[in-house]
Amino acid sequence: MDYTLTYEMRNNITKNSNQEERKLEHYANIVDSTVFSKCLKYPAYYLQDIKNILQYYTVYDERPVFIELKDRKKYDIDKIAAEIREKDLGEMSQAEFINKIWESEEVAWQTFFNLDKLNFLREIQLAKIRLSHPELFFVTTT
Repeated sequence: MDYTLTYEMRNNITKNSNQEERKLEHYANIVDSTVFSKCLKYPAYYLQDIKNILQYYTVYDERPVFIELKDRKKYDIDKIAAEIREKDLGEMSQAEFINKIWESEEVAWQTFFNLDKLNFLREIQLAKIRLSHPELFFVTTT
C-alpha cells in the first residue's frame, strides 16, 4: 500500500485557521485508520504526531527525516554529559563542544530534537545532574 499523501490531501492542508485544523484532523484520521488500524498502539502514540507529519510534508513538500529505532542508540545524551564531565570542560569550552555536536551532520541531533536546541540543552543539563547526583534519580527499596 502506498502511504504517500494524495494530491487532494496535500492541497487541502495548510497552517492555522479552524477550518484548516478540521481538515488536518480529518486527514490525520484517514492516515490513522488506513495505516494504524490493525497495529498495537502504545501509550506514546498520539494523533497529533500524524498531524505534525502531515503539516511538515505540506510546508516543506518532502518527507520528514525518519530516525529508525535501531539508529536511536547514537542519540545518547548521557554520553555527551559523561564526555563533558570527563574532559572537565568549563562553561565556554562546554558551549563550544555542545554547539559542535548540535551542528554536526554525523548525528542529526537537530532532527532528533525537532530543531529545539533549548530542549537539547536541557536534556544535557539533566544528564549532567544525573551523573553528579544519581541518588536523586534512583529509588532504592529496603
